[in-house]
Amino acid sequence: MHAKLQHFDNSITILKANTNIAATASQNQTQPEVKLPSLNLPTFSGTEGKSWDYFWNKFVDSVDSNANVAKTTKFTYLQGVLKNEALQVVCNLTFNDDVYDNAVQLLKVNYAKSERTIRLLTQKLLDINPPNSTADSLQAFRLELESLLKAFKNKVNLDESDWIIQVHMKRKLPSDVLDKLSYITNPL
Repeated sequence: MHAKLQHFDNSITILKANTNIAATASQNQTQPEVKLPSLNLPTFSGTEGKSWDYFWNKFVDSVDSNANVAKTTKFTYLQGVLKNEALQVVCNLTFNDDVYDNAVQLLKVNYAKSERTIRLLTQKLLDINPPNSTADSLQAFRLELESLLKAFKNKVNLDESDWIIQVHMKRKLPSDVLDKLSYITNPL
């Protein structure tokens, strides 16, 4: 009988050992990474061709203004949409409670400069594609021009520079369109 009990004791010991191994293994498993909801945000690389204002306004609307999102989560989102040079600006920050505020401060120091934005807008204005004489082309030209002028108005006093913009834009218009515009504004 003692032999049967010994066998039973051995089975219990083996079962306990297997249970402890399974418990230890489940504790050692890494927790799955938390998946952040996917947001459709523009990326920002810090190159001259990209507008900081456009990027930052979209980011603020989607992430920064949400009081329910922790700052460390905001930083994770921010890192996900930064590329190249702009990512290098924040890549060495220490991950702590102030990391998001520090990252935003560094990015603004490097990219939120009125002179830079004015230079970008000026270049876009000079590079605007001239329309042909079709109504669709003229409409596209008008809409792009209006958009750029509204952006300019937020940065500079357009009244002081309005004449130069008119000169540049008139040079882009086809002569038959200029003739029609001239007739409309100065009808004999």
